[in-house]
Amino acid sequence: MLSALQRWADDEFRSVNGQIEYLLHDALRKAGRLPSKTPDDSGSDADDKAK
Repeated sequence: MLSALQRWADDEFRSVNGQIEYLLHDALRKAGRLPSKTPDDSGSDADDKAK
């Protein structure tokens, strides 16, 4: 399994740890387990207000 994960990570120019994080994040998102984002999380609202 590790070699398959390494090949997949290489294909997407990620480290194995980065690939694992990506997969976990995607699984949590699909399962509805991630907390909803607040405006402070995005950072773009603060930039818009400063202009």
